Amino acid sequence: MEPEYRDILRRNRVRLVQSLQLTDLWDPLLQRGIFSNDMIEEIQREGTRRDQARKLLIELESRGSQAFPLFLLCLKESGQDKLADTLQSGSGACALEPIPVTPSPGPKPLPKADPAEYPTRDVRRKKETLDKDKDYPMSSDLSGLCLIINNMNFHECTGLSNRTGSDVDRDKLANRMRSFHFDVMVKDNLTGQAIHDHLEELAAQDHSLRDCCLVVILSHGCETRHIQFPGGVYGTDGIRIPVERIVSYFNGSKCPSLRGKPKIFFIQACGGDQKDKGCSVTTETPPLSPTSTSLQSDATPVFFWGRR
Repeated sequence: MEPEYRDILRRNRVRLVQSLQLTDLWDPLLQRGIFSNDMIEEIQREGTRRDQARKLLIELESRGSQAFPLFLLCLKESGQDKLADTLQSGSGACALEPIPVTPSPGPKPLPKADPAEYPTRDVRRKKETLDKDKDYPMSSDLSGLCLIINNMNFHECTGLSNRTGSDVDRDKLANRMRSFHFDVMVKDNLTGQAIHDHLEELAAQDHSLRDCCLVVILSHGCETRHIQFPGGVYGTDGIRIPVERIVSYFNGSKCPSLRGKPKIFFIQACGGDQKDKGCSVTTETPPLSPTSTSLQSDATPVFFWGRR
C-alpha cells in the first residue's frame, strides 16, 4: 500500500474501528480479491467486532497498491458511503476503479532431460552438534503464558504524552505470540498498582505444564539505578515500577512452577540516560544441593529493551 494511503487509514483508525459494519463487508472484500476466505476467517476469529475491525485494518496495509481504492469500493458496496467519503477526502484525488491487471501466462513446461546429464551427490545427515543439556525444552502444546501491558493514555497530571500508535505494536505482538502457541493476555492503560497486581497474578499461575513465561510492557520509561536491571517503566498515573521489581515477581520463591524455565521480558520504553551494560550469565550450571540452592534467583531472565 502507498504510504499516503497507509497514513490515511492510521489517522482514521479510531473512527473506523468504532463504525465499521463488517457483516455486509465480507462479501465485497472477498469478491474484490482483497482477502481470501482463509484470511477473512482468521480475522473473524479475533473475537469482538472492534477486534475484528482492528485486525482487518492492520492486514489491509499489506494487501498491495490497489488495496486502498478497492477498500473504498467495498465500503460503498456495503452501504458505508460516509466512511468511504471520509477516507477519500483525506486521500486527495483517488481513483476508485483499480487499474486493470492483465493475467500473467501460465508456467511454461520444463524441458525433458536425461538424468544421466546431471551428476548426483551422496548427502549424509550432519551429526547433531547442540548440547541437549543446555537446551530449554519447548515441547508443550502450549508454550506458555504471555502478558502484554500496553500503556497508551497517561493521566494529564503526569506530564507524560500519550503513546499514539502503540496499539499497532500491541496487536502485532499479540498475533505473533499466538502463532508461537502462547496463551496471550492483553491489558491496556494500567496504573502502577494495576501493573503490580497483574504481574503478581501472572506469577501465581500454575506454569508446570508450560515451557516458559513471557512479559511484554509497552510504556514510557525512566531511569533507575540497579547493577543488573537498570531502568523502569511508568504506570498511566505516573508511578514508577523498576525493572528489578518486575523481575522479582518471577523468582524461584514466588513462582516455583517456573523454576528452571526461561522468563522472557520485552520492554519497549526509554530507560533514561543510564547505559545498560548487560549482565553476566553463567554457562555452567552447578549441581543443586540443599545448602547451595537459592530460590531467589534460579536463572537469569532474558531481556529485550526497545526505544520508542
